Amino acid sequence: MSEPRPLERDSLYVLLRPLQPEEPNDGMFHWELLITDASGTAARHHWVRVHSSYHVPEKYVCEPNLPASVLTRTARGAMYVLYAKVPGFIGVPAGFDFGKETDRLFAGAKAHTSYLQNKQKQMNCRTWIRGILGAWEREGAVRLSDGVLSFTEAVWKIAYEASLEHFLLHGDFECWIVEDVDDRAAKVNVADVTEQFKEVADLQRPLSELQERDGYHFLNSTGCR
Repeated sequence: MSEPRPLERDSLYVLLRPLQPEEPNDGMFHWELLITDASGTAARHHWVRVHSSYHVPEKYVCEPNLPASVLTRTARGAMYVLYAKVPGFIGVPAGFDFGKETDRLFAGAKAHTSYLQNKQKQMNCRTWIRGILGAWEREGAVRLSDGVLSFTEAVWKIAYEASLEHFLLHGDFECWIVEDVDDRAAKVNVADVTEQFKEVADLQRPLSELQERDGYHFLNSTGCR
């Protein structure tokens, strides 16, 4: 077994893992935040469904006291495809409360009774992360050259390429660690990536279908559904 790959301390990462491992071309991912501290400990934060049923609503979950190293799989075997470092992170703003900020971002979520109701109101893991990063950007806690929307679209592009390339060539996923998201995303042409692997994967769905599938806009979006 290979040694765990350490992450930079006092850093912030966005983690993505495919929602549909059997269909890596779908471009659908679960999004999480991982914060590492100076002591080599990490905490994972995400908006997540805590039950397998789609009729149970999601909620904010914090998983503290994790090692500050790359976790390639979750406890249930789901595979991460990307650890994307957030630039200019100087620390969680003083007094910041994830729970309170989640209530502000997703006002009304507590009245919902299912994941599907949340989804209809654009309450999902990616919009949650956009909201958190947006709040921190306003506080000066992160520095994103082109804003939160552009950054998360760049992260998605890289994860899409990663999930296609390794799954279709090797039959499983490999976790990429990307330190410079803008630089790496600039090298990704989503249409070219899709065409490159279309024959291998027998992908027949047009890109326009991927754009709207499950409510995820396909680049240049103004937000997730």
